[in-house]
Amino acid sequence: MGAVQVYKFTGTGVFSKSDTLSFSLSFNMAMADKVHKFLMFTLGDQMNLYAGLMDFLNFVYLSVIGSIRGSLKTTKQGYVAILRDPSTHSYRIVTLPHDKKVYSFRNNRISEVAAGETLDDRILFLSDKIDEKFIAKGYSRDLVRDLYKVSEAMALGFFKASTIPHVHHSGVAVALLSDVGLKRQNNEDAGFTLSLKISSRGQTRMVRLVGVADGAGGLSFGELASREAVFEFLRASLPQIIGGAEPKAILSSGIMKANEKVLSLSEKLW
Repeated sequence: MGAVQVYKFTGTGVFSKSDTLSFSLSFNMAMADKVHKFLMFTLGDQMNLYAGLMDFLNFVYLSVIGSIRGSLKTTKQGYVAILRDPSTHSYRIVTLPHDKKVYSFRNNRISEVAAGETLDDRILFLSDKIDEKFIAKGYSRDLVRDLYKVSEAMALGFFKASTIPHVHHSGVAVALLSDVGLKRQNNEDAGFTLSLKISSRGQTRMVRLVGVADGAGGLSFGELASREAVFEFLRASLPQIIGGAEPKAILSSGIMKANEKVLSLSEKLW
């Protein structure tokens, strides 16, 4: 029998055997020659999920434009938010749910976590119900399999963590890169990659979105227009994805809303 191959990666996982929605979101955005990375996961019903997602998008928006500094408090919307520090490339928790405990698994031990902690070499998990006796025990690489046996719904985050292959089934990788080019002094483009996972009643679906907003170099406020177009597109499209709308409808409404936002800005600025 050969050795088990072990992977080291950062990502999210979801499963739910009940009506509870298990949800995760991985978001990368390139803007002004910087790449920002955020992750979110939560448990709840559809109404709570909508509210948490909109709150998370607002947090991401404020972080990208530089209006948020330091760690955040717990959130009433019940989600976990993580960001990657662009200078150190390490991940840390910035938002915790006020009504749920979040646990960390590292070095075969499980412990409760707090906002502001760095997450290298950890697996985080948020469970709807879990026995404290389970938390007190030590576990090895089969942790996720064991969690599946004792939980009705679970959302997980893997941060540069080593785990066995059955945890990570994705066969698609996406990347994001932007360059200012040879003529311009500032990069006016914005782009994003997004992976979204939802699980309930034993069924899990994944949606990926990739977008680029060209800043039309040489025109006024190009970087503002591209940034606002991206976020308006996401505000319009993500709720529809959760609701199970068809891809064509999602893209059409998202692009229309983004266009309306840019036109509205142009009327105010010129």
